[in-house]
Amino acid sequence: MGPDGEGQGRYQFGPFTLDPKLLLLKKGQIRLRLRRQACRLLVLLVRHHDQCVARKEIEEYLWSGGCPAEVEPQQRITWCIALIRRALGDNATNPRYIGTRQGGYEFLGPVKCLDAPPCDQAIDQPSQLPLVLPDAQGAIAKAGQSLD
Repeated sequence: MGPDGEGQGRYQFGPFTLDPKLLLLKKGQIRLRLRRQACRLLVLLVRHHDQCVARKEIEEYLWSGGCPAEVEPQQRITWCIALIRRALGDNATNPRYIGTRQGGYEFLGPVKCLDAPPCDQAIDQPSQLPLVLPDAQGAIAKAGQSLD
């Protein structure tokens, strides 16, 4: 899986839906404008909801190849958080979604994964998946079973 969530399901919280693969935030059916880095930061926070994500971890996630010289990471993180809060109608004083913690940020409240497999029920072992193979005639059988 890539850093922006290829292969991950969409998340829902309150009236919002977040698609990590498309870096798309919607409120109901309305697409909300959110800059790419801010949306990536929101994905990171939502994936770790109810956990404090350290500013250093955020910096490494957003600029894994190193931060460009003209960008001061701490100021950019603060700016991204402000953009996210504005998009969500949230604020630092009485947060509903983005909480400020010592040394980092936390996504508050419940998050629901909309696509299978459910986020909290991911398959741990490949052996838990039934292997289904088509035979020469196009019939389907589970591995280890015969169609005869």
